[in-house]
Amino acid sequence: MTIKPILGSITAMVTPFTAGGSDIDEPALRALVDRLVDDGNHGLLPCGGTGEFASMTIEERRRVLEIVTDQNAGRAAVLAHTGALFTDEAIRLSVHAQEHGADALMVSTPFYEALGLDEAAAYYAAVAAAVDVPVCLYNYPNATGINLDPEFVTTLATEIEGVKYVKDSAADLGQYITLITDCADKVTALNGEDVLLGPALTLGAPGFVVGTSNFIGPGLSKMFAASTAGDDATLLSIWRAVTPVLQVAASMPYAAAVKAACNYLGHPVGDVRSPGRALTTDEHARLVKAIDALDSSLLTTPAR
Repeated sequence: MTIKPILGSITAMVTPFTAGGSDIDEPALRALVDRLVDDGNHGLLPCGGTGEFASMTIEERRRVLEIVTDQNAGRAAVLAHTGALFTDEAIRLSVHAQEHGADALMVSTPFYEALGLDEAAAYYAAVAAAVDVPVCLYNYPNATGINLDPEFVTTLATEIEGVKYVKDSAADLGQYITLITDCADKVTALNGEDVLLGPALTLGAPGFVVGTSNFIGPGLSKMFAASTAGDDATLLSIWRAVTPVLQVAASMPYAAAVKAACNYLGHPVGDVRSPGRALTTDEHARLVKAIDALDSSLLTTPAR
């Protein structure tokens, strides 16, 4: 198996559910994989926060990963989220993802009871030791209660051979700049904040992982292409165009907003699972207004 690098536009995929959230909608999930690849996304992240992993059973997470890797068939890189509430479960998910063809593993730290940095280091070391594919640290302090700062990230990438990436969703541009400058020789830092995409790419971000590319993948892929080509004019032009959508999505329940956008554009993915809620009428109207203002070339491929 050839391991693909985790670079460029990587979509934190929604998880399509059947009516009432009772089951995984496999046909819709397979269609989503095809659409995201067609939209120019370089990578797929199943079962992340946008994918509602916290509302899924372990068996469902395994099944989603299997469907995604099967349908993808090696076209895009697959960054599987395998974080869990305790180490052994994270290891089991990680080994399973590797066995089913994931190119790398994004591993969040356990939430609810925030870990100390020493505990987080031991957790990551155990997961990395159990697999051969690269590990991507996931820094999301708002959810986990712990900030994996540049010093910690660099130390882990130096001491643990398998740690090659970090997704930084701390919403701290200064911290991210440090990661892509001072730490670039140790770890590849992916931006995880939609509203920082423009600045991050202008400053040389090697990639990003966001959920809005479920429906504006062409636009975000073009932004990355402009960044790598040094075409700041095009990058900033697209950035200005998509920013209202990114801001609106960030102002409401995020997974629900991304799903509502996909549904609105003719790609049914169902609603978020309870206790998550659907958008209010006002929220939906604001989201639709922002989407309708976009040039169609920035939106996902038309519904088949």
